[in-house]
Amino acid sequence: MSVADASLLQRYRFGLGITDFLICRRCGVYLMAMMEIEGGLYGVLNANVLDCRAAMSGEVQPMEYGGEDEAARLARRKTRWTPVVVIEGPSA
Repeated sequence: MSVADASLLQRYRFGLGITDFLICRRCGVYLMAMMEIEGGLYGVLNANVLDCRAAMSGEVQPMEYGGEDEAARLARRKTRWTPVVVIEGPSA
């Protein structure tokens, strides 16, 4: 995923304060969440923001994680989220 204007990204932390949620400052859409786990960066992307979303198949499944403590949340995310590599664009 590339971002046309990184200045429009807002980082926000909810509840436990362990995850960075990236939200568009212009439209308010949630783009992705990422966090550091055991020295590595992991993330999950909102597929609805992708140009190719219509080509994706699979049933949407609602999830509820409100009852998790921090340890359970970290363990689940380490196994289900994707490792993230941040590539900085050219400087202006």
